[in-house]
Amino acid sequence: MKNNKTITWILVIALIGIWGAILYRIYVSISSSDRDEENNTSAVISATGIQNERFIYRSDVRDPFRSSLRVEGKKSKPVKPLEPAWVPPPLKLSGIVVTKNKRTAIIEDTEGSTYFVKEGDVLRGVKIMKITPTAVDYLYMKKKSEWKLENR
Repeated sequence: MKNNKTITWILVIALIGIWGAILYRIYVSISSSDRDEENNTSAVISATGIQNERFIYRSDVRDPFRSSLRVEGKKSKPVKPLEPAWVPPPLKLSGIVVTKNKRTAIIEDTEGSTYFVKEGDVLRGVKIMKITPTAVDYLYMKKKSEWKLENR
């Protein structure tokens, strides 16, 4: 029992010593930061000659709490969205069938499907404009182009 009381008193004294050291470090850091601030403000006061102001803010520094800067007097033009680059459709002209003044184009896609189209038909956004014996003119994304038959 006596042994337990001694250990308890030793632990209490160690605890008080540790907390004392912590509080001492806090006190030293606070008092040294106060001295640093006094030295900094006195340097600013002596350099500018102003004694009432503690801080001097520069107007050309960006405010980190503002989401965007506003420039007065200048109005920017609205930005036009970029148009996507024109890419030809993923279709291929396989052949042209001519029967009694009617022409039919045979079109294949990348998946292997085959389509028979005539002038004026629309296939996956591609409008068939004109079918000649060797080529097909089409309109895709407001741009005209043509497919030509490959020589075999």
